[in-house]
Amino acid sequence: MLRREGKEEDTKGAPGWMVTYGDLMSLLLTFFVLIASFSSIELSKFKQAIGSFLGALGVLESDRGRITYSETFISYQSSLNRSLERLSRYIYREGLQDMVSVYKCEEGVRIRIGNPLLFELGRAEVKPKARKFLREIAFILADLPCEVIVEGHTDDLPIHTDRFPSNWELSAVRAVNVVKVLMEYGIPPSRLAAVGYGQYRPLKPNDSERHRAMNRRAEVLIRWLEEAYE
Repeated sequence: MLRREGKEEDTKGAPGWMVTYGDLMSLLLTFFVLIASFSSIELSKFKQAIGSFLGALGVLESDRGRITYSETFISYQSSLNRSLERLSRYIYREGLQDMVSVYKCEEGVRIRIGNPLLFELGRAEVKPKARKFLREIAFILADLPCEVIVEGHTDDLPIHTDRFPSNWELSAVRAVNVVKVLMEYGIPPSRLAAVGYGQYRPLKPNDSERHRAMNRRAEVLIRWLEEAYE
């Protein structure tokens, strides 16, 4: 009789696994409330975090493909890598390795172009030889979901002309002129931006002509658009 009563008591209440399941759902809800409470968050980092979290739980396996990087993004990345290799070969073939460098950075990819290739000293018109190089850049980026930000930089030597009262104007107009050339060669204007930094973001101290020449440059930043991650 005592054994029978003990068995009857074991059948009362929720199964033991329900407690663990309830705790898991509470933690999951708390996690998403925490994520939603942030006023700003980068989409790519959010997707990575959720993908890792779901992977650890082992749930929603069928949906994880939409959270991690898509096959389309991987294809775009491979295409960009091939294009950058082609650009590097072009740089060496044209003997531009002393004036152009290409490297990956935290924001994306940067193409650094020395002013001797792009502009005459104190002027903002893009040289014909530079247009050919910018055409090559536009060609490799035309079909990729990326934004292109052109940054103009100068040395600290003052300039006072009717057109350029300071290095701010000179660097900004130079960046805009590079953007216009990229537009001519097929980059949509909605994906382009121009920024002038003047002499205020130098690579080297402006303490010699060699260093000043290095500071006179334009940089093309290639950064993925959010649609590439979808």
